[in-house]
Amino acid sequence: MTTLTMTEFNRNPSQATRLADTEDVVIMRQGSPAYKLTKVKAPPKTLAALIEAGLAEPAQNRQPGRIRPTISTDIDGVEMALEDRARRRYLEW
Repeated sequence: MTTLTMTEFNRNPSQATRLADTEDVVIMRQGSPAYKLTKVKAPPKTLAALIEAGLAEPAQNRQPGRIRPTISTDIDGVEMALEDRARRRYLEW
């Protein structure tokens, strides 16, 4: 079993994963063991299998997609806006 400090792990996480390929890695925080990094043997291929094995959790707070405003192409609306602008210009005289 290999030990790494939290600083070593944060600086080079790929080193920790390479070490975990052959043996368990314990990550120390302030001198005491905080995490254990192990390699998953024969990883499942699908998300459903990962969830069933307890290796993943389904998303809880799914945000709906951003709603984009639509641009009205209604000809009557455009004509009314142009008429309204013309009236305001006339009243400013």
